[in-house]
Amino acid sequence: MKVLVVYSNEGKVLGGADSAILRQGEPVFVADPVENYRSSVALAIRIKRLGTHIPVRKALDFIDAFAPVHLLLPAESGQLPPFFMDRAISPGQWTPIDEMPAEMEICVAQAPIPNEPEFLAKSTFSKDSLQIPQTLACLSEQLTFRTGDIIIFADTATQETVPRTDFRLTAAINGIPALDIKIK
Repeated sequence: MKVLVVYSNEGKVLGGADSAILRQGEPVFVADPVENYRSSVALAIRIKRLGTHIPVRKALDFIDAFAPVHLLLPAESGQLPPFFMDRAISPGQWTPIDEMPAEMEICVAQAPIPNEPEFLAKSTFSKDSLQIPQTLACLSEQLTFRTGDIIIFADTATQETVPRTDFRLTAAINGIPALDIKIK
């Protein structure tokens, strides 16, 4: 399985290993000192079948679902790193791609466990601005997609914040809860 990070505005793609991905709902463990890390949430899509040289008109047939993903990043990066540490990506609830709204807003909240989370950051974008079919078709000219591969759209990432241990982080897409993790 591959993890790709796409910077649509910059025309670049970075890769990562599948060891970076946590199972849904697993807590995120942050090493001390937490100030050496940043936390962000971005939109990801998941590939559902083997594919290479995918035409733009057929690209959506290769996508299974979308979800917000929590990213744990080194503080000095200033942007998503060229690789991810092990256990640094936490996917939220995967939703069928057919249910992806045209306009999206990811809202992130956090609070000490067991309190209710309070607003932290948001990111707003449109489905068309991501150019998902064009991106998938272009990438498939250089590599073969396999079931379970994940593509993260860096341009959708919320503002980076310092993670706080013993906190609960949630994210919603258009008000629908889609991510709920504990940071330890």
